Amino acid sequence: MDGLCNFEKSALILAGGRGIRFWPLSRFNNPKQFHDLLGKGKPILESTVKRLNGVVSKDQIFISTRGSLKESISNLNIVDKHQILCEPMLKNTAPAIAIAAFRLFKEYGDRILMVLPSDHMVEPVETFQRQLNEASKIAWERRALVCFGITPTRIATGYGYIQMGENLDGDSFSVKCFVEKPNKTTAEAYIKAGNFFWNAGIFVWRLSAILDAIKRELPSIWCALTEYEKSIGTDLEDVARDRFFLDVDPISIDFGVMEHHDNLIGIRAAFDWDDLGTWESLVRILPKRGENWSNNDKLITLNAIDNIVHVMNKRVALLDVDNLVIVDTEDTIFIASRGSAEKVMDLVSLLPERD
Repeated sequence: MDGLCNFEKSALILAGGRGIRFWPLSRFNNPKQFHDLLGKGKPILESTVKRLNGVVSKDQIFISTRGSLKESISNLNIVDKHQILCEPMLKNTAPAIAIAAFRLFKEYGDRILMVLPSDHMVEPVETFQRQLNEASKIAWERRALVCFGITPTRIATGYGYIQMGENLDGDSFSVKCFVEKPNKTTAEAYIKAGNFFWNAGIFVWRLSAILDAIKRELPSIWCALTEYEKSIGTDLEDVARDRFFLDVDPISIDFGVMEHHDNLIGIRAAFDWDDLGTWESLVRILPKRGENWSNNDKLITLNAIDNIVHVMNKRVALLDVDNLVIVDTEDTIFIASRGSAEKVMDLVSLLPERD
């Protein structure tokens, strides 16, 4: 495995999120990654796993998630149970990535690790796979931490941004910096500058490279990993894993590592992407039915414009209403103006815990 291109690959899908902005469809124990928001006839998580077919062998696709979701993922039959890595408590992305990378390195030695969110839209798959393979080669040869940047299509304040520098080859660039979610004025300036891209949260790196970076930038997490190491392969490993998450502080891999690392390479994505972050994002995903967007082919409208309708198995009739989000689930009907739908988290805070 010392040759430039002679490497194996694993993938880690991060699937522990709650997807609160998609309430009431997304719930604590049935979050959005278990729903078919893309209209593919399968949950988004399953689409994410299948997107890796031909890039990573099936037995090297791992899913990191909350313990309460393990059975739900297992029931999808998309990976074996031992490939579902449980987080006893959510501590953001850095701890989940760190312990997965550490465990894989101890078992397999150095290899490429791809890290992906579980609930994004990516098309076409062939282009995505080609760029994943290109990123893997770059990460292996240069020992760089590789990230994917999405060309902005609108002024967005809900994403982190990557400032790209010198063009290295094809779609790859040096990375000047990672920046946090900007305000509207700053986001407008980024768009005008032309070298700022949305951070897709998709990363590719050598296990040895990311572990070296964690050791340098996140020493407390590294210390907890060395304690966990003592139990690997023993009957106490699960207990030690729980202890690791208990001991570390929550921090994202972006803030903890990527913002400080000096060997970053960005890939300008050639595929279409959406993080499916809010109900508003369905305007870019759902079929346009007349002047509205809906997953429902039974939609009937009269003088109704620019509404987002997510209702299954019922006729929906809209009369003289505009710019609404209408969602129907088994136990809840949610109606909001499109301009207020992003405040759904404020509404959820009024509900019983874990509803």
